[in-house]
Amino acid sequence: MKRIFLSFALFAASFSNAQDYYHGLGVQGLMGLYKQETQFSSSSVATFVPGVVYKASLGFEINRNSNFAVSAYPFAGFYFNSQIGGYLGVQLPVLAEIYFGDMDDQNFYIGAGGAWGFIAQDGEGGSIVGPQLGMGGQFEFRDQLVGLRASYTYGLNKTKTEGITYTRDSKSMISVGLYYLLGQ
Repeated sequence: MKRIFLSFALFAASFSNAQDYYHGLGVQGLMGLYKQETQFSSSSVATFVPGVVYKASLGFEINRNSNFAVSAYPFAGFYFNSQIGGYLGVQLPVLAEIYFGDMDDQNFYIGAGGAWGFIAQDGEGGSIVGPQLGMGGQFEFRDQLVGLRASYTYGLNKTKTEGITYTRDSKSMISVGLYYLLGQ
């Protein structure tokens, strides 16, 4: 782990220009997809939670038209329906991203990293930990910079229930969000 951190720190320090911090605030929808099968039963659950997302990016200029950034998109959401109960969702992804264009202007970006998330509703759902792929872009809307982002997380963790052996246990998360760039 120390070698990975040291390699990343040296990579980030290799950029000659100073780093810049960008942040934004917005709304996001988070969907958890859970599929479990045993010898005797199977269940498939899709859970959707709306909420708020914060964008935090530390950017390094690669050249005039591209940037590298380490970004986090913490999310928290809650949804209540009087007939089916409440949903709670949180997610914390951290990604390495490449921006095509300036980070404080219109651009397109792609990224990869890892994420931890949790969605629950009356015992359904659970945590999802795994790699995340994301992409998005920023564009001007009424003279303000607005960003649109989508991501997919593949869950690597397995459900542990005493006395039950799952023949299939797959989990994933999909998120789509819209944020307002607050600036540097």
